[in-house]
Amino acid sequence: MAAANTVLFKKLSKRWVGSIGSGGVADGTVTTVPLSSTTDLPTDTAVVATIGRVDANGTATPSLEETVIGVVSGDNLINCVRGVEGTAQAHSAGAVVEILVTAKGWNDMIDGFLAEHSQLG
Repeated sequence: MAAANTVLFKKLSKRWVGSIGSGGVADGTVTTVPLSSTTDLPTDTAVVATIGRVDANGTATPSLEETVIGVVSGDNLINCVRGVEGTAQAHSAGAVVEILVTAKGWNDMIDGFLAEHSQLG
């Protein structure tokens, strides 16, 4: 199965932190998010990326936080589902992007397990 934004099991990448690429993200409906680099990001599953949780100085920026689900293609996340957590919005070039354990990523994994198993195992 090819990587898709609808998969329930998504891979993480150890301590991956990057940034939005040049040009930024114009608005909350754009489905391609440019990254400065995708080195070490998985390409065989979708990824859950958190944008704007902190700024470049590490200061929390909760009003800018958005979690997206997308597929790595070149130096972009494509076919993104926007505003999965937080608010779908524009992001400036250089905005911090992180691969984190999020509620959406964890909950999707549990839903995948429960498709074949009950809560009792």
